[in-house]
Amino acid sequence: LPYRRWKKNITQAIKSGEMPSFLRQLRSQRYDMIIDTQSNLKSAFVSVLAKGKRYGLDKDSVREYGAHFTYHKKIRIS
Repeated sequence: LPYRRWKKNITQAIKSGEMPSFLRQLRSQRYDMIIDTQSNLKSAFVSVLAKGKRYGLDKDSVREYGAHFTYHKKIRIS
């Protein structure tokens, strides 16, 4: 995702249709499994927008606290 570009001019990203188009495409299908390997709040938010069972790190392993609340299945790593 072009986070930085969208962040600089969020209004333009919405008006141009780029952001709504991304959301339509993301939600157009149901995924068997959504794996969030970044385990930060931005990637967790995007995983919530997609349709499917979300997998990510548990509260002790996640990079940014709060991301773990979005996952259906949590995985612990040392």
